[in-house]
This record gives sequence, structure tokens and C-alpha cells, in this order.
Amino acid sequence: MRFYSVFRFSEHAFAQASPRADLRRGLATAALCCLTLLGGCSTTTTQHDLTSIFKPYRADVIQGNFVSREMAEELKPGMTKEQVQAIMGTPLLKTVFNQNRWEYVFSLRQGYHAPIVRRYTVYFDKDG
Repeated sequence: MRFYSVFRFSEHAFAQASPRADLRRGLATAALCCLTLLGGCSTTTTQHDLTSIFKPYRADVIQGNFVSREMAEELKPGMTKEQVQAIMGTPLLKTVFNQNRWEYVFSLRQGYHAPIVRRYTVYFDKDG
């Protein structure tokens, strides 16, 4: 009675690699690890650039009364409240305790940038 093996092993399966091939494989693995670690130290993009990709769109917000330079230059001392309102528009703030002080505030926020705020305060004498 003869037994035949189902598994055939060749001599190549158990042959050991040469020391030179082991050295090459080790050096290649070490070089690949070093390149991977050094790639993490690169500074081609900043953290701000990476996070701005994933931020949602933020609409521009405009609030208050826009006062141009020309409008501000038209104001003269001694003008009445009606004349000032005709040039500058309705004030954003009128204080309850001081009716002779008007505040014109303008705010512009563009996306994720810091807001731009401009304030103009107009004082009237007792007669307005």
C-alpha cells in the first residue's frame, strides 16, 4: 500500500534568502519608514488652509447705516436735526436720556473675516 501526499512541497519553499537580499529588504523597509515619518514634518500647507476647506459658506452681513466720506463732509456745525437726517438718514441709535445725540453705526462682516465697524456720533445743541 502506498500513500500519496496531497501537499507537494518544493525545495524552493523552504529555501532561505541570501544575506544580501535580507539586507536589501531591511534597508528598503527602513527607508520607507523614514520617508513616511519625514513626510509628516512638511509645511507646505498650514492648518488654517486645511480647516478652511471644510467650513461652510458664511454670507456677508451688512448692518446699520452706511455713511460715505462725502456725506460726512457735508455736515457743518449749526445744522438742524432735519438737515442732518436729510443727509445722513435716520440714526441707528437715539438715546432716551440725551435726545441731542445721534449714533450712526455701520458694520460689515465678510465671511470668516473680522467685522469692519464704523461709528459716527452727531451732537446737537439744546435747540436741536
